[in-house]
Amino acid sequence: MNPKKDEEMLKEPPKAYAQMLKKEQDELVLSYMPALRAMAFRLKERLPSSIDVNDLISIGVEEMIKLSRRYDKEQNDNFWGFARKRVNGSMLDYLRSLDVMSRNNRKIIKDIDAIMDEYFLENECEPDDEYLAKKLDLDVEKIKEVRT
Repeated sequence: MNPKKDEEMLKEPPKAYAQMLKKEQDELVLSYMPALRAMAFRLKERLPSSIDVNDLISIGVEEMIKLSRRYDKEQNDNFWGFARKRVNGSMLDYLRSLDVMSRNNRKIIKDIDAIMDEYFLENECEPDDEYLAKKLDLDVEKIKEVRT
């Protein structure tokens, strides 16, 4: 007997077992595909038409495959409970990667819109950048950058 070969066999599971394990993991992913698709379609409802739901689904499938490799039945009740937040998070990360504007700038724009609406109701005209900068406690340059 070759002790080196025996040692290698102990480190790696036999190929048949590894294939069976991978098949179980793939079946696990396939069994939760309807839930994944429903999640992607619910998310898509709030997105512009330029975002394809199939992109969201493929991102979710990729994440579920990764998670199925790490999933331990002994530690978690069910796979979807383990994977749901992570899959949703991966879809959101994908959407954030598509966005050219930072979250902070989006918040500033939302705040500017609210101030402009309020100002317009009172004065029937739009405020200038200096007024917005003063109200938001920001530099005028930052206001101009965000508005362009």
